[in-house]
Amino acid sequence: MRDGRGLGWIWDIGLKTRRGVGHVYSSAHATEEQATATLRDYIGRVSPGTDLARLTFRRIPFEPGYRARFW
Repeated sequence: MRDGRGLGWIWDIGLKTRRGVGHVYSSAHATEEQATATLRDYIGRVSPGTDLARLTFRRIPFEPGYRARFW
């Protein structure tokens, strides 16, 4: 699902005991604060009644790349 602002995409996976929700974005195009706000907005829309102030977010940096020579 695109985030609606063109800054990345949101994933939302229902697990047995919880929901896994995340936002993938490029730090070259959005700040961490913008990405957090986008994710809060999404959660507020799909889970009304959620106490958004109690949510905590974990940032997982990722450096994309490729192999110069295929295995």
